[in-house]
Amino acid sequence: MVRLILVSLCVMSVVCQTKEECAKWNSFKDMIWDELRIRKSEERISELSSMISSMRTQINHLQRSSKFRCETGRFSKYNSPPPKWPFAQRVVFKIPFQNAPTVTYGLYLLDVGSSSNTRVSSSTSSITKEGFQLVLRSWADTKLYGAGIMWMACGY
Repeated sequence: MVRLILVSLCVMSVVCQTKEECAKWNSFKDMIWDELRIRKSEERISELSSMISSMRTQINHLQRSSKFRCETGRFSKYNSPPPKWPFAQRVVFKIPFQNAPTVTYGLYLLDVGSSSNTRVSSSTSSITKEGFQLVLRSWADTKLYGAGIMWMACGY
């Protein structure tokens, strides 16, 4: 159809005899060219709309398949006489995350001797999608009999 219109336009451009005929045909030809550009644009818009719809479906699927989740746990070290410090433990998640999660933790148990200052620190390190390292420390003359940490890891 488009080729037929283009051939007709070319033939008519050659056939016109007067300036007025040529002006009319040129005007008509410009109008046809505009119509063809509009149709091409509409086809491209339709293609792009279809691609956008497909991508939205894919995004929704990916969002549903990668659910945000949290995992919790605890660990402690407790003994009398006081155990050796620092104490480190590798925590392995029951189900690995897709990426390294955010780990939040806090002390839930602390047992120290009353004859000295209380000096305790805790830290995390080596956080990966499979797990992380937790460390409990004391120093100087602190008699730390026991300490415990509860943790929560959240992510996708």
